[in-house]
Amino acid sequence: MGPRTQAAVVCGMLVVLGGCIPSGPVSTSPPASDPSSTPTSAPPSAAPRDDAAAPAQSPPPPGTRGLVYVAGPRARTGELLLFAEQTSFAGRKDLLAAARAATSGAPADPDHTSLWRTGAPVAVRLWWDGDEGYYDVRLPDVRSTERPAGTTMREAHLAIQQVVWTLQSVGGIAAPVRFHVGRRGDPVTDLLGVPATGPGATYLAADHGGVLSRVDILAPAEGARVQGEVALSGLAESFEGTVAIRAFDESGRRVHDDSATAEQCCGRLWPWRHVLDTSGWEPGTYVVQALTDDPVGIDNGSDGPEIDTRTIVVR
Repeated sequence: MGPRTQAAVVCGMLVVLGGCIPSGPVSTSPPASDPSSTPTSAPPSAAPRDDAAAPAQSPPPPGTRGLVYVAGPRARTGELLLFAEQTSFAGRKDLLAAARAATSGAPADPDHTSLWRTGAPVAVRLWWDGDEGYYDVRLPDVRSTERPAGTTMREAHLAIQQVVWTLQSVGGIAAPVRFHVGRRGDPVTDLLGVPATGPGATYLAADHGGVLSRVDILAPAEGARVQGEVALSGLAESFEGTVAIRAFDESGRRVHDDSATAEQCCGRLWPWRHVLDTSGWEPGTYVVQALTDDPVGIDNGSDGPEIDTRTIVVR
């Protein structure tokens, strides 16, 4: 055990005694009423090893924290991507609840789904010594590590990324994720048929451009009942930061056509905001769209803008 690992274990012990800053392991196991998953002090083998520790990671950017990632189809092509949903999870104590929401929960948007089709996690801990570590996810049994019949490699990859991106968002640290079965089980190196390629048999967050939708509507909530001015917000990576905002009534008539500007354009998804004035609209159900800019155009070979939608009910 190297000096860094010793420090992490000592810090973890002191957290229990109330004598160390909360930079060590943070447990989010199920309630103690479940004897099979009552939190215990971690075995030495569960602490980051000097020869397998993850590299230092920066926190997820502001505006991208506390999100749960689920899958949905891209407009026009139907390609599966991960969409972010705003939740009430806002800290490391919520890691298990967030992981379960990503894997076995019901997405808030009916257009979204979870691609994780095996057993949901039963415990999640963050091992972090201030510079390196990983999220440790315990799965219920060996069957939950196997790819279900009919699941494609792409779907399996995205299912794992749902967990990775969700834990990094809710946990606030962009550390890799290690999966195992049993209290002291060895790490799973081939989850759902996808090999672990990160240090110490961990799974890294894939580049956002390969797995995430380039536009999300985070607020208001799906089906929200609104009146007057409505604050829309979300994330986007779009040309010149432009996000088109449209709204349609139940007949399909466009009743709003405007745009928002994300904080920046490129490199990752950036927050955007827009005020939608529903004053004068007839009571009823409306569909709001947020679209990325498409400077190339479908006629010139692009796949068209990426789109996320939100249903609201005007009172």
